Amino acid sequence: MAKIFCQKLSISPNYWFFLFFYLPLQYQLFLGMETTDSVYNIHKGSYKDDNLVLTSNPEMLMSLDNQFVMRFVFCRAGNITIHYKGNDIELHSNEMMFLPPINDNEVLSIKKDDDYLGGAFACKSGLIKQAFQFNTTMRNISVYLHTHPVIHWQMDDAFVNTMRDLFIYAAKNSESMFREDMVRSLFLFVLYAIIDKIADKAEDADTGLLNRGEVLYMKFLGLLNQHYKEQREVAFYANELHLSPKYLSAICKEQSGKSASIWINEAVVEEIRYQLLHSDLSVKEICVMMNFPNISFFGRYVKKHLG
Repeated sequence: MAKIFCQKLSISPNYWFFLFFYLPLQYQLFLGMETTDSVYNIHKGSYKDDNLVLTSNPEMLMSLDNQFVMRFVFCRAGNITIHYKGNDIELHSNEMMFLPPINDNEVLSIKKDDDYLGGAFACKSGLIKQAFQFNTTMRNISVYLHTHPVIHWQMDDAFVNTMRDLFIYAAKNSESMFREDMVRSLFLFVLYAIIDKIADKAEDADTGLLNRGEVLYMKFLGLLNQHYKEQREVAFYANELHLSPKYLSAICKEQSGKSASIWINEAVVEEIRYQLLHSDLSVKEICVMMNFPNISFFGRYVKKHLG
């Protein structure tokens, strides 16, 4: 990251040490893939990069931090039991479950039956923001997933087999400079299919099923998606919601395990990281786009949050 920043700024890296499906469609989705020393950390049964995890072993979700805001567990055959927020939820064949981040004091445990076939995926908010605009439709879908986390979906075998083969090809193609992009594109294709599956039901999502903290937390995420490029202060979002900054942070901590300031900084840093890696914008242009007062302040901010 430091090298990319310095290349965009045309200065020496030593001068600036710079710096947010049915995937495992069948249990054998990524079996047989070789371990690699690349940034992708591919190993038998799973794929992992900085923003995305695909795995045939749902227990891998227990080791992820709350930056992975969207998590799904899939059951293709057999049964799997998920202990989540004090409840034991059993998934059967052709069922999937949405798992929001948990608080620090909560326990997530997953137990598979011997005949279980399935998997899981998890991704960070930056990948979601690239794929979706947080509008009324996405708000309804978010409400629906929180209130109806278990989804039944009878998958077509031809679709399953095709996506499995494409994922294996993309993830094993270590010589391609587009490997990460190919895997993410396939992931988003399946995610769009999942969202499309529940979109009609989500139109009638009842926010009355959510408590006040959950409603305020979702409103905060909607505001953050709209304003993170120009607003980095908790006070702005608290004012929009007619709350005190302290109370807003407490709500975010209760609902996600992360304070409002952490959510804001992660959104900003992920956007900066994406622009540095994937856009043709100069550092100065990114600085202006993200509403920083000057390049010096921008550099200190990124160094603090990206290292």
